[in-house]
Amino acid sequence: MSASKHRRSILLLLQITAVIVCLSLSALSQVPAPAPAPAPSPAPAPARPARNTVSDVYRGLIDRVGDLIPLLQNEIEGPLMPWLEKLSWTLAMLVIMFGFARLWRENSGAGVDLLRCGSRNTHETMEDTGQILRRDAAASVTH
Repeated sequence: MSASKHRRSILLLLQITAVIVCLSLSALSQVPAPAPAPAPSPAPAPARPARNTVSDVYRGLIDRVGDLIPLLQNEIEGPLMPWLEKLSWTLAMLVIMFGFARLWRENSGAGVDLLRCGSRNTHETMEDTGQILRRDAAASVTH
């Protein structure tokens, strides 16, 4: 037998041994552990009422939602409100501008409708700005 054949047979035996060891380890890991001593049984729980009525479930749901509303206001509405106000102002300005541009195009830059649209938009913008300023002034007084 030559040295290379001898070396191959030894490697083959080592591979077979490694496979057998790995398979036996997995078989050993599947052997159940000894059962622990049984724990004393707990005292029986008191009997619950047969079922909650629908009104009890709704009452509990309403109470839970009532508890969540301040959390939603503090965590979601509070941080998002300035961003939402800016978004609403931007959308309002876009609607006003496109509406004015449509009237301008339809009337070729002249007409009573154009004057009426411009005055109405100016009035609404001033009214909304006044409401925001009053709200901000009231908020700064309370803080």
